[in-house]
Amino acid sequence: MYENVKHVARMVAHGAGSLSIMKKRDYSRHIPMSPSKEAKARWLNLGVRMHNSMNKVVGEFAKA
Repeated sequence: MYENVKHVARMVAHGAGSLSIMKKRDYSRHIPMSPSKEAKARWLNLGVRMHNSMNKVVGEFAKA
């Protein structure tokens, strides 16, 4: 009986450190503040990727 109580008390003591009133992590950092800014960033990224792809294709055919 004593061993069971000791085991439960040890488990509670170890688990108590995971409980906190204060915020530990900011899970909202991945959510954009403005949908228009996020859309603009994605379109700019797409444009850069397309530009690089076109330069690669043109560069390959220009050598021939």
